[in-house]
Amino acid sequence: MHLHLANIIPLIRQSRSRPWPQSSFYSLPYPDSDEISEPENKSYSDRQLHGRRIPVSKITGIDYKLLPEPEKLNDQQKALLANELETLLLFYHFRLDFPAKLPLSGRYPFIFELWKEKHIPVPAGENHIGFCDFNLKSCPFPQYCSICHENLSNRYSVKTHD
Repeated sequence: MHLHLANIIPLIRQSRSRPWPQSSFYSLPYPDSDEISEPENKSYSDRQLHGRRIPVSKITGIDYKLLPEPEKLNDQQKALLANELETLLLFYHFRLDFPAKLPLSGRYPFIFELWKEKHIPVPAGENHIGFCDFNLKSCPFPQYCSICHENLSNRYSVKTHD
């Protein structure tokens, strides 16, 4: 195993095994009752959409500088790190939207760049993060994704009625 990975993987696992973070960026609790009022529900929804953006590294506790650059890793190392980081992100309610056929090793460069970004942390539910703008010409997954092709063909298909 790459020496750097032997150091970072225990940190990643430690981050996802600690208790849920009690931080100022989770200042308002998630409404956990089925009987919440409409204003309470709207407040939570507004926070998910318009809350304060925090660096992913600060949310997870894993500094961006600890992650090795993708070009310095082989495919097996990228796959291992991608799996560990995606599992960590799920702990913090971030779900990465990748094409199902994209190998784990192909995910790591996107996750590496994601660690430089800021996102809105949420204490529950799922915050989906996508990497595609649904434009066939700029598709980041041309060999693995059919969504752009499906959108393009659906846009230009003629609908007939029987």
